[in-house]
Amino acid sequence: MVKKSSKSPAAATAAARSKIKPAGGSSKRKGGKNVKSFWKYFCSSLVTVLFFWGLHSLAAQFNPAYKTFVDKQFNRLRSALSQGAENLKPEPTITISANTTELRYDNLKMGIPSGRECDVILDRVGYALGYSELYEQPWWVTYKLTADEVKSKKAKRSDDFRSDPDIPSGSATPEDYKNSGFDRGHLAPAADMSFSLQAMSESFYMSNMSPQYANFNRGIWKDLESKVRDYAVYNKEIYVVTGPVFGTQEVITIGSSNKIAVPDHYYKVILDASGSEPKAIGFLLNHRNSKGKLADFVVTVDAVEAITGLDFFSQLDDDIESRVESQCDFQQWENTLPVKLRSK
Repeated sequence: MVKKSSKSPAAATAAARSKIKPAGGSSKRKGGKNVKSFWKYFCSSLVTVLFFWGLHSLAAQFNPAYKTFVDKQFNRLRSALSQGAENLKPEPTITISANTTELRYDNLKMGIPSGRECDVILDRVGYALGYSELYEQPWWVTYKLTADEVKSKKAKRSDDFRSDPDIPSGSATPEDYKNSGFDRGHLAPAADMSFSLQAMSESFYMSNMSPQYANFNRGIWKDLESKVRDYAVYNKEIYVVTGPVFGTQEVITIGSSNKIAVPDHYYKVILDASGSEPKAIGFLLNHRNSKGKLADFVVTVDAVEAITGLDFFSQLDDDIESRVESQCDFQQWENTLPVKLRSK
């Protein structure tokens, strides 16, 4: 005889369910262990990173050679990454010699400035320069600047100041400027190189720098650089030559491993050869005292040539060169700009 259960069907179902273990119980406990393991690993890794960062900071503070080495490697990495992003094979730097027959870039299209003996002449994607080992800076830098290049914002300021590996005798170094009281003043401005990651990076070579008083570099010189970019935009393309002027008296120098001369003046000459009526203008600024408006420092290109001993724009037709270099009509240049951009 079969004994019937005294439990109701509902009670029997509830009892059966109570004997079944929840399927998610073990996975929840396992998931909790994974979170704890990850958190433990994260904390230990963070402590390790902070420990080594502390050692690095102490070493950099008390060992200048270590800091210089690390900065150099970091700048090389940053430069390589920026150049690699632009082009797997960066454009080369060309050393110009008497045997050079073809120019890879257009920086020297209007002629190589002559009259001063340069230890080396380098032609790069953004600018060309004629370097003086005696003064540890260029006699001149020159480049073509177009409206499209100014408008391009492809590259941001990199600030990777470093020695120039293409100067055979060795260029100035960032350490030469340390605690000198002078800015590392660009001759080919970084803002003019925004069209190319490589050109931007190479504008921070110390071979492109000259020691400038802070109020000069961040004042009238900055204003002139901005004005040049305006001229490039509204005249389509221009050629720019910039450099230092040294006095006849004893020259002040800065630097520890190198002796970098502090100029008395700076010049900038600009040529617009794109139109039917070429024009040129020069600026000569006193390094110590250049208070005033840009119009106060306008001179002819001939005047700049006389004080620097250089000859500019030799590829122009002789008659055109003679005419444009003897004129300096500041208002003619200003009239090419919108009213809001004209000097007051």
